[in-house]
Amino acid sequence: MAIIDKRLQEKIGEILLSPFYRISKLSYRPKTILSNTRLDENSFNSIEINNLRRKNKVQSSDNSKNISPIIYNINDGVVITDNTDSDCFITQKGELISEITFSYSKGKEVSSSQNNIFKNYYKIKPTTLIKGGVFSLLSGGGANTNYYHWLFDSLPRLKILSESGYKNNVNKYLTPNLKQNYKLATLNALNIDSGQIIDSIEYSNIKANNIIATTHPNHPSWAAVPQWICQFLRDSFLTSNNNIKVNKHIYISRKNAAIRRIINEDLLFAELKKLKFEMIFLENLTFQEQVDLFSSSKIIVSPHGAGLANLVFASPNTQIIEIFPPNSDSYIYRNISENQNLNYTKYNGYIDNKLNKDLDLHSDFLVDISMVRSLININN
Repeated sequence: MAIIDKRLQEKIGEILLSPFYRISKLSYRPKTILSNTRLDENSFNSIEINNLRRKNKVQSSDNSKNISPIIYNINDGVVITDNTDSDCFITQKGELISEITFSYSKGKEVSSSQNNIFKNYYKIKPTTLIKGGVFSLLSGGGANTNYYHWLFDSLPRLKILSESGYKNNVNKYLTPNLKQNYKLATLNALNIDSGQIIDSIEYSNIKANNIIATTHPNHPSWAAVPQWICQFLRDSFLTSNNNIKVNKHIYISRKNAAIRRIINEDLLFAELKKLKFEMIFLENLTFQEQVDLFSSSKIIVSPHGAGLANLVFASPNTQIIEIFPPNSDSYIYRNISENQNLNYTKYNGYIDNKLNKDLDLHSDFLVDISMVRSLININN
């Protein structure tokens, strides 16, 4: 009994002392939050990417100003991520750079001072020292497990890097959660060797001679996905295989997903099968197989989901029918379709009152099969 009590006391002591130890010894909480209106030139340098600024101006959601990517080179900097919602970038003087720090809380972006990491600083791993320059592909948690956010939020940072003049300073690429095979596949296709890639799950708190990071290339507050990102992805991953013919009719199934499943999918596909549709499970395909599939498809029917990020690879005039739960919407894939000159149609399903489910973008739902069929132009 005495041994149990002693172990319990030790555990309680660890819990109580840990936060104080980290505050006094590791000093994670930043001393100052910097914005680009008052940069400390002795701590870091910043340059604007003139090529992208001149050619690829991006309008904010209020259409009042143009946004240009900025890249930062932080000497002896620190980057910390919780691999869920937040990341932060701190100078050697303990100053947080707000322009490249990104944090979500309860589904919305919060200010740098409210970054989740500082609320949970006692959970942060000890700092790992890395020699040389580290380029961050982190995106505030979005790209941790989500395919769309990886393609549109993380990878475009490599385009900004290539235009910046800092690429030769990079030895390692800090990548969010390498468990998904498509991440390594895309980086290898962009001539980044596996030995240069470090996983944010293992290295969630690092200090390097240079931390190099960019502002968000595809900020969620913007009204539109930047056209230059779509072009970058097409230039990077579309093959020049002339044998690929644009003739497939595909239906993307979410049967194996946890949310947003079509309840009467079997009946829907029975009708689509008469129109020579194939049922596709994107999770079973490699990255390049997904690229080739979307680039060779003539009609694509799918519930809303991250796999529709592949619409960026579709050929002009491809017919797209995106299916949503009732009373829900998302502009992302409609916007990508507009960028790529695709023939886009949105359809909202319905929910049987007997199911007693809340209506939101994540709900399972039913579709009117005859209505979906009427939207398909098989002669297109």
